[in-house]
Amino acid sequence: MIYESIHHPENPNININNKGVKRATEIVSFENISPDEWEEAKIEAAKRKVVELEREMGKDERSIEIAKNAIKASLITLIA
Repeated sequence: MIYESIHHPENPNININNKGVKRATEIVSFENISPDEWEEAKIEAAKRKVVELEREMGKDERSIEIAKNAIKASLITLIA
């Protein structure tokens, strides 16, 4: 919800039928959140997104390395 509010403030894409989303909206009332708390939540959401993207990039790099090693092994087998 926070990610959507940051990246799509005019039209957030939130599944309001999700039980977790419903519960979160019951717990969190925007009137009860100070501007500082709201800013902190936005920063935390952005940090989580960066970590997620870094992990995905690492998986891609690891897959490429595995493919390169498999190709090298195949070439060595063909030569031998």
